[in-house]
Amino acid sequence: ALFDSRILFLVTNMQTLFAAEEVFNSETSKVYSELEAVVDKLAKEVQKGTLPRKSLNRPLPITNNSAPVIQTSSMNTPPKATNGSSHKYRGNSPTKDYEVV
Repeated sequence: ALFDSRILFLVTNMQTLFAAEEVFNSETSKVYSELEAVVDKLAKEVQKGTLPRKSLNRPLPITNNSAPVIQTSSMNTPPKATNGSSHKYRGNSPTKDYEVV
């Protein structure tokens, strides 16, 4: 009985899937037709020259006088990393030298 019910299960799920796909495709078709109508209307307005144009204010040119000045101080710089001593490392490695025990 369980083995035979798998066919009914698959049929039901496939019918649901295809019904949802049909609804999706019909709604997509409606959206595309509305979009096509809007684009056609826009094309006609452009050809007639009746399309209203918005005038945008042009931005002011950038000058060197208006550029912000960034001041750096020694307070803002991070401290330099050292390996426990103030001198540069003397060997080939920047890590500390350890004594062999």
